[in-house]
Amino acid sequence: MRSRRGGPTSNRSETDQRAFDVVQWEGVENKSEVAIIAGASLVFIWFSSAVVSAVDSIPLVSGCVIECTQWMGPTRTKAS
Repeated sequence: MRSRRGGPTSNRSETDQRAFDVVQWEGVENKSEVAIIAGASLVFIWFSSAVVSAVDSIPLVSGCVIECTQWMGPTRTKAS
């Protein structure tokens, strides 16, 4: 395993890094806001995937999108 500087690491440096991460989290003043934002982000991702799945399951919409992309096709230029 290598450290960020490129040299070999030891268990001591990994422990120091974990301690540093804990100190950074302890330095956060608004932990409740961070937790709310993280939770809201996860809910948004879940909701977005549900919406995409719902739209994809409608045959008319997904078929129309496929037909439109096939109709447009690759852009072609005229030969000079």
